[in-house]
Amino acid sequence: MERVSNYQVLRHWGTLFWSLILWNILNFFFFYLIYVVFIDTHKWLGLPRFDYEFMGEALLTLSFYGGSILGVFGWLVSVIVSKKFWYNKMPYTLRLLLRMAITSLLLILINKGSVMVLKNYHESLYNYIDASNFFYSELFVVYFAFIMMCSLFMGTLQQLGELLGPIFFKNVIMGKYIHPREEERIFMFLDLSNSTKLAEELGHIKYSKLIQRCFADMTDEIVYHRAEVYQYVGDEIVLTWEKKKGLKNNRCVRLFYDIQKKFESKKDYYMQNYGVVPSFKAGLNSGLVTGVEVGIVKKELAFHGDVLNTASRLQHVCKEAGECILFTCEFGEELDGVSLRNVGVYHLKGKSKSSEVCTVDSLNTDVV
Repeated sequence: MERVSNYQVLRHWGTLFWSLILWNILNFFFFYLIYVVFIDTHKWLGLPRFDYEFMGEALLTLSFYGGSILGVFGWLVSVIVSKKFWYNKMPYTLRLLLRMAITSLLLILINKGSVMVLKNYHESLYNYIDASNFFYSELFVVYFAFIMMCSLFMGTLQQLGELLGPIFFKNVIMGKYIHPREEERIFMFLDLSNSTKLAEELGHIKYSKLIQRCFADMTDEIVYHRAEVYQYVGDEIVLTWEKKKGLKNNRCVRLFYDIQKKFESKKDYYMQNYGVVPSFKAGLNSGLVTGVEVGIVKKELAFHGDVLNTASRLQHVCKEAGECILFTCEFGEELDGVSLRNVGVYHLKGKSKSSEVCTVDSLNTDVV
């Protein structure tokens, strides 16, 4: 059973909250527009006056039921379905079609469910809506098309968020990195061990499937330890934390060992499908970096600073040192509850001075 942190629980509840809010706002906007247009048209044609307030109450009720059902659906897709490996392997077009097909079924559920609720709890509203034949009218067809367009739009936004990554997507919207911005950050360069040999043995197609599966399987651990995916570079993944978040409970170090445990727990699957249990080597470092949006045709969030160069070089030293994780001893001193072992002094490529390098000797596993 996967571990779930308080952060993940709060994030799931937050997703549900905003999904409900968004869908209820969209539904309210649609029905309010219908209400205003209907009344204006009714008055313009000089038709007999009727109970506008009662009609507004009926439409508001439909808006709430529809928005709540669609909100819960949006949350379930975000939290459950979209995290499944089979779903992420589907082409984007098929994902949208699946999403829209389920939305269509939900609209039928809204149709029948609203009628049943109104019949049992608000008979007068039920009689009014039933008499107006709303669920079989042209208005419901327009409503159906409106919801389909909203579903398509939000599905596209979700896909865009997955392609850019939540950190970059959010920061693009907020404009956080339009201008260069200095931050204290931790970076981890995580690379598949013996990647060249594996690529030769498995062939490019099967090797690519292995990488795809590895990155998918480590996702839960990455989220649990609140890391952000900065880049995928071949068989390497670059992770980052705001320094304070990464040092808390030694998340930046614990993540590495939890990823190793995850692959060990799935060794039967990997041996059966790829003939190998993946293992990774990591280089860690922290310090001041500058973040900025770069590119015109394709935008990316780029971090610049010596921190990244050092972390990358440390990852390459792992094989030479015979260790799976390395960091500068200066960074190691900032870790709490971690016993360090000095590996030696190394002259890292691209640096004028040698660096004292450490690894983890023992880690306090009681911290969560």
